[in-house]
Amino acid sequence: MIIVSAFTEDGVPKTGLSPTIRIRKLSDNSLVVTDEAMAEVGDGFYKFDFTTYNADNDYAIRTDGSNELEDFERYQFTNDETKSDTIIANDKFNKASAKIEDNVLTVYDDEGDIKEWDLKDSSGSPASINVYQREAK
Repeated sequence: MIIVSAFTEDGVPKTGLSPTIRIRKLSDNSLVVTDEAMAEVGDGFYKFDFTTYNADNDYAIRTDGSNELEDFERYQFTNDETKSDTIIANDKFNKASAKIEDNVLTVYDDEGDIKEWDLKDSSGSPASINVYQREAK
C-alpha cells in the first residue's frame, strides 16, 4: 500500500523536506512503523510504501513534515478505512482520496474535483515507484 501526504508552507507546496511516518495497528495500539522516512514525489507530495500492510488490520497513520514547518502544517492524520491501494494523508481534505494507477497519480478533493499527474522516474520514464517528478496532465 502506498501512503501519500502533501505538505505546504504558508499554503504553498513544500519540497525538500525529510518527512517521517508512524503507523499504529489499532487492535493492540502497537507501532508497526516508527518514524520511517517518506520519499519525495514532487510538488509537495511525499510517499511511503507500507509493505507490511495487512487488509485484515485497521491502522492509524500520522505523517510529520519535520520541524521546518509550523505545527499547523507539520502533522497530518488519517486511517486506512477506505481499504484502497493508496491512502492520502491530509487533514485539510477530509473526504479526499488518491490512487496511483498506470503511472498516473489521481487525487479527488472534497468537492469531487479530479487532479491528475503523470509520474516519472529520474530518467523521465513513466514510473509508479521511485517517482522523481510529476507532470500535470
